[in-house]
Amino acid sequence: MSDVPHRQHPPRRRTGQTFAFSLLDCRGYVTVNEFDDGRVGEVFVTVAKQGSTLAGLCDALAVAVSLGLQHGVPLALFARHLTHLRFAPSGSTDDPQLPTAASLVDYVFQRLALAYLPYQDRAALGVLTAGERASRDVEQSAGPALGAWTGPVRQRPPRRRTGQTFTFELTGCQGFVTANEFDDGRLGEVFITVAKQGSTLAGLCDALAVAVSLGLQHGVPLALFVRHLAHTRFAPSGRTDDPELPTATSLVDYVFHRLAVAYLPEQDRAEILAADDRRNAIEAGLRALAGTPALADTIASRVAGGPE
Repeated sequence: MSDVPHRQHPPRRRTGQTFAFSLLDCRGYVTVNEFDDGRVGEVFVTVAKQGSTLAGLCDALAVAVSLGLQHGVPLALFARHLTHLRFAPSGSTDDPQLPTAASLVDYVFQRLALAYLPYQDRAALGVLTAGERASRDVEQSAGPALGAWTGPVRQRPPRRRTGQTFTFELTGCQGFVTANEFDDGRLGEVFITVAKQGSTLAGLCDALAVAVSLGLQHGVPLALFVRHLAHTRFAPSGRTDDPELPTATSLVDYVFHRLAVAYLPEQDRAEILAADDRRNAIEAGLRALAGTPALADTIASRVAGGPE
């Protein structure tokens, strides 16, 4: 795929931190891998209910945030948009620095901000420990040096935006996806709205849409989001009311397939499908899942242990 902006991958041997947490009855942990200069380069959010809608959406959000960080989205910008979001579960935590949280997403990004942002940035975002809030004489530094980043500047969609809205129904889950565009027709902003507003599902869909939008505005290719987020599997899944996409393995799978059909050229979609087929074949130990002999030979050699 052409014209892909520079992506900075974390090093092969990664250092970082893992934070365990409990928010009401939701238990999990946040794992952070860092670039060599100490900036956050990769995030994983794992909750105890693996295979659930909550776990699937947390995985998708972490992927979207990680891709954004690797293309130059500042952690402070993610924190600005994703802290203080309110939806269940919310309430008391087991973290003495953050005794309460308005949502799971609020806790995760306040915890990242406390660990990696300097005090001045956190104060502007309203992210302070209980001790800092109680004290008027606070040490004016926290977190490692963020370092300089020479990635792309944020490109905002125009004030008067054009785009498309797609309504959908996926096994009882109704909603719509709104896609706003840059002046050249590229996707620049996404909103995912489901009928159960105020619910955990709606809150995590909002957070995922924000993370993807920030990534798109910093040069993350839509094709990269599609490659990482299509084919995710969790409930709700099954039949849709979309004749072009009659089935979906999850809400996230449907959304990113729909965006791919609307905004990606056929060649890019074919490359993503080929990459997915290659991965599935390797994981399943099958010799061919794709329709082309060349790809089948490539898969066969990889499965047999030969060079790709």
